[in-house]
Amino acid sequence: MMKKYWALGGILLVALATFAAGAGTLAWFSDTEKSKGNSFSAASLDLKINGGDRSVHWEISDMVPGEEYFTGFLTLKNVGTIPGNLTVTITNLKCLENGIVEPERAAGDAPHTQLDPDGFSQEEGDGELWDQVLFSLVIDDGDGVYDWQDTKIGLYPDESGYYHIPVDSPIILDDHFEPGEELKIGIWIKFIDDTWTPYSWILDGVPNNAAMTDKIKLDLVFLLEQIH
Repeated sequence: MMKKYWALGGILLVALATFAAGAGTLAWFSDTEKSKGNSFSAASLDLKINGGDRSVHWEISDMVPGEEYFTGFLTLKNVGTIPGNLTVTITNLKCLENGIVEPERAAGDAPHTQLDPDGFSQEEGDGELWDQVLFSLVIDDGDGVYDWQDTKIGLYPDESGYYHIPVDSPIILDDHFEPGEELKIGIWIKFIDDTWTPYSWILDGVPNNAAMTDKIKLDLVFLLEQIH
């Protein structure tokens, strides 16, 4: 009986040795690395006007017929991290009468009356000045100087539904305004002389005196929006 146990023990030892040898053949090369400090952050869209977030405005006074005026440029800059669609919207457009002086009254103007024979009007108020100007938004060509190479948007502000400059509707300034990119924008305006033949037709026979002391007011809303 002892011989049988030894025989069985020998078979068991051989089996264990074989298993151990086989286990060694199943090993693989390996190398472990780690990716540490992973993070996920949101981008930013941040539009600055003249380097800040404060409201800025232009003001031109004592305009006279036959003269043209330029406001100078505001500088818009995308200080965010992604490009966006840059638009401007003209809102709160008003042409105020500011009282009736004697020459206005003699020209046919009266309180609470807007002389607008073409029947197309975008502005609120009873003044006539908005109907007597050429008006354009000016986008600088990159040299910071107002000249003929700049892009002008609009010309006849209140003449017809076809020629008018849009009010209360976004106007695209740059549909891919890149991070760090700048754009300069201003306003050009000309008070049409009622004796100036090339554009006097816009006045529809209303004399310049009817616009005396009138004042145009408007807001510009700049929007930088993520590109979809």
